[in-house]
Amino acid sequence: MSDEFTSELSDRDWGLLAEAINALEESWLQDSAADLSELVPKLGGPLRDRVLVELIKTDQEFCWRNGEPKPLEDYLADWPEVARSTDSVLELLDAECLIRAIESDTPNRDEIQRRYPGIADRVDLEAIAETAENERERLRRLAVANCITIRLLDPPKDDARTEWQFTRDDTILIGRSVEADVCIEDTKVSRAHGTIFYSPESRWQYSNLGRNGTACDGKMSQECTLKHDSLLQFSGIGPRLKIDLRTQQKSLES
Repeated sequence: MSDEFTSELSDRDWGLLAEAINALEESWLQDSAADLSELVPKLGGPLRDRVLVELIKTDQEFCWRNGEPKPLEDYLADWPEVARSTDSVLELLDAECLIRAIESDTPNRDEIQRRYPGIADRVDLEAIAETAENERERLRRLAVANCITIRLLDPPKDDARTEWQFTRDDTILIGRSVEADVCIEDTKVSRAHGTIFYSPESRWQYSNLGRNGTACDGKMSQECTLKHDSLLQFSGIGPRLKIDLRTQQKSLES
């Protein structure tokens, strides 16, 4: 996001921008592509251009990270109003080069010259490559740090009876089946009751599979974002699991 622009945003404008981007991110997390036209302010609105640019950057980032690369040209064809602004095209081209450098390889000068000859000399590929390397290093540290500990609580004092630890690369099946990663031998727990996984947005998520449902922090939920000390209770009245993310927090602070 352009620092020069965002420094001029009012609190209200920040809220509108964040609302549009959050809606797009939620759509991606639910595996359904959003229609950007439903999220962009009406024509002539003071925030339309900025919101549209930020939505394109966000959508393209998700595309690349999900193995569905979408070039800037596709967005400019859909939104010719953006294509008419050289500064907006340059900002979006920088953003595309950065996400590509993070996810695969930095585009070379010849490619940029071929695609955008009028602004190619304004793209600083060396700086983009350096920023991408810093971001990859940050993600590597997160990969080490992003662990989750799951504890089965033993009533009535909620002592931890059993605990399991996983990394963000694991998709964790919870259930009564002996094949479950977290096996809970209780009739209130389905054979495959739910899964815990690390989302593309760097959040631990729970997804319910069991017919009797799961309460997340006291509320029956099909899907929920887990926080440190979150509680999962199966069938609403069954066994409880406590989530511990302190391993992640300590590693990031060190």
